[in-house]
Amino acid sequence: MDRVSLDIRKKNILSEINILFRSGVLTGIVGPNGSGKTTILKIIANILTTYSGSICYNNRNYKKYSRLDLAKKISYLPQEITIAWPLSVYNVIMAGLIPFPDKELNNKKKDKRVNSIIEELNLKKFALKSVNILSTGERSRVCLARALVGNPNFLLADEPVSSLDPYYQLNILELILKRVKSGMGAIIIMHDLDLARRFCDNVVVIRDGKVIFNDRPHISLDNKNLKEIFAVEYDGNKLILS
Repeated sequence: MDRVSLDIRKKNILSEINILFRSGVLTGIVGPNGSGKTTILKIIANILTTYSGSICYNNRNYKKYSRLDLAKKISYLPQEITIAWPLSVYNVIMAGLIPFPDKELNNKKKDKRVNSIIEELNLKKFALKSVNILSTGERSRVCLARALVGNPNFLLADEPVSSLDPYYQLNILELILKRVKSGMGAIIIMHDLDLARRFCDNVVVIRDGKVIFNDRPHISLDNKNLKEIFAVEYDGNKLILS
């Protein structure tokens, strides 16, 4: 992202955002509510396109890619996921391969991709069940499988663990980290600062639509910054009110 700014109804949402995201790196984006975190992710996902400035993927401007090409390379996992139809887990995951035409991935290859990610995310026993009968944690894994089934170069995830219990929080983040270690880039919005420090290679701190810090977790989330931005601090092993 190079000098990306966005105004909506004359209100400034983002100002001069400059961030380099790398493959094989898990980047966390943190900041107070309403600071512009989700807007950044939607711009990178090519959902919001009315910004000024430029975004490049692999040193090539977004405008030179078709939406379909970007959808193959960059997968977006939104915070709110509603699946209205009683689709099976298998079919929900298969939907993640919609950007790939049959001449690129035939039905046999698509079936192999879906079954492979079902095995990887330990979803085999749910494969033929309706996604609507699953628990919140199980549905989260299904949605992550849908986002990963196309083997994207980058995963964008908006608070993927915020509503989950500790087991599924760690489970989902470890699954993402496994892919990152294999070369995928990941950009994740997080509210849990402890998890951000533990899992992220880099943490971008956003406040009022501006990048305040962009560094390794122990630097971006040191006590000085935590007090100033979040009004909390570490007492040695846990977060407390400052």
